[in-house]
Amino acid sequence: MRQGLPLAPGWGLKLGMRHAALCLALILIAGPALAAADKMQRSLEALEPATEMMEVCDIAVSAKISAETSYSQVDRVVADALKEPVADGDIFTATGGAFRDHGHWYGLRFICTLAPDHLSTQSLRYAVGNEIPESRWEEFGLWR
Repeated sequence: MRQGLPLAPGWGLKLGMRHAALCLALILIAGPALAAADKMQRSLEALEPATEMMEVCDIAVSAKISAETSYSQVDRVVADALKEPVADGDIFTATGGAFRDHGHWYGLRFICTLAPDHLSTQSLRYAVGNEIPESRWEEFGLWR
């Protein structure tokens, strides 16, 4: 068989067009996602350093809890719900946080080590606490 020729008549053209169509589809799909990621990064960079750290860690711990536990629909993390968190260098520690899953709030503690630019995490450890009774939500600034 000669190199560079298609295995059967028309295959090269079909694969080339399929490849081009696939590339175009990926560009169209990825474009908005990349733009959203860029917008999120610019938004984070505009925050005060401690707030930026809290937001990056909140997003990371939300994804990690959803992926690793039975709490599969974590839609909100509040690092400072029960107690003020501490930012020290690249380490953000929340000992009185909370997260919401399926409309219920649960206690949360986590230690989040961020990259030097504070736009991503390098390590994250967390512990899930008990459910927070709805009668105490207002006290902690939580909502339905």
